[in-house]
Amino acid sequence: MNKEIFIERRKQLVEKIKTRFSSKDGAVFLWAHFESAHGAFCQDATFFYFTGISESALAIKIDFNGKTTLFIPDTNGKRKQWMAGVIEKTDGEARRVGVDAIEYFGEHVSGYALSPLFAQNEYKNLLHELEKSPNIFTCYPLAGFNYVQQVSLIDRLKQWHSLKNILDISDIVAQMRREKDKDEVAQIFNAVRITTDAIISATELINEEDCERDVLAGLTYGIIAGGAREAFPSIVAAGKNATILHYADCDTQLKKNELLLIDCGASYNHYCADLSRTVPISGKFTQRQRAIYAIVLACQDYIASLVKPGMWLNNKEKPHESLQHLAVEFFEKKGYAQYFTHGIGHYLGLEPHDVGSMQEPLREGDVITLEPGLYLPEENIGVRIEDDYWVIKDGVHCLSEELPKAIDDIEELMSKDCASGHCSHSH
Repeated sequence: MNKEIFIERRKQLVEKIKTRFSSKDGAVFLWAHFESAHGAFCQDATFFYFTGISESALAIKIDFNGKTTLFIPDTNGKRKQWMAGVIEKTDGEARRVGVDAIEYFGEHVSGYALSPLFAQNEYKNLLHELEKSPNIFTCYPLAGFNYVQQVSLIDRLKQWHSLKNILDISDIVAQMRREKDKDEVAQIFNAVRITTDAIISATELINEEDCERDVLAGLTYGIIAGGAREAFPSIVAAGKNATILHYADCDTQLKKNELLLIDCGASYNHYCADLSRTVPISGKFTQRQRAIYAIVLACQDYIASLVKPGMWLNNKEKPHESLQHLAVEFFEKKGYAQYFTHGIGHYLGLEPHDVGSMQEPLREGDVITLEPGLYLPEENIGVRIEDDYWVIKDGVHCLSEELPKAIDDIEELMSKDCASGHCSHSH
């Protein structure tokens, strides 16, 4: 994505903050994520949204006068020995990444990266900038799962300086990130395409003699080979395991005449897909499985037909305009409401469960999932069908329509896999 996009987003952010806090002056501060020894690095979504930078352990200051300064750790050149594409403190680098200046956080750090438990002297330059700012505008929510690293970092800085005038702008950021432009939707569509191909390819590995982890391996390979990374840990759940919403063990053997639920998503250029399909391990649905699947699919079709700007994902005060309540009502009429145990959908974007308030109606530009499901543990049946949708002026456009989900299409897909010699379904 062009650096001008991120420069414009920062300008818009400052203008929105000035409008909200018209009597206050100050600067915006945003932080990148730190690396972790427990998995591949994943950038803070908001930091990427306003910078386009994927490198860890950085910070950016956006002055109200428009000047933008990127802060990097002073590793004395060690960082580029360990990491590719490292940003260095030069005017040329500043121009390349679209900022006005690049400065060091503070004094030299001993390693190649700045630790989350950094020393005061390693941060002294940025601390000085924070101190002199009359107000610190940043993402500092008091509850929830977002910005945990950033909140922890700010709380650590408070040990050394008062930093009293911290004003949370996470809701302003969420409003901006919610409304996707065409370039963002194109990135999500690419993630959807890669996920679609991975799911279709993984069905070729469905073999009654194999294990859930064999299908998981196929999904992971398909996503990575497609030029992406996993947006979240994939779910591959057979039989009764499919009734556990976030099942993670993946150690159960596939069995004849059971269902297999797949829930996965690629992250492409930081933008995520999130899709679910349920397929018959033996290649054909049983009569009972077919009946349950048909109800779930009908629910999704019904809810998708109702989505438009002004509807709500979930609003108990307006149940007739709430997709969640309308889905529950649909299942109630079929006698299965008690088996629908999660939300109908969520926002999608730079994160699988992207920022956005359920307290606000949907609007044009939102990207959401719709994922009805029924889970009957006493029958070893779990069915979820999840697709990704772009909210447009008069409805929605399904971004994942190429992934089969009609009963006949699913069975045809499984049959093709068998015909190609890649599976061992029993028909």
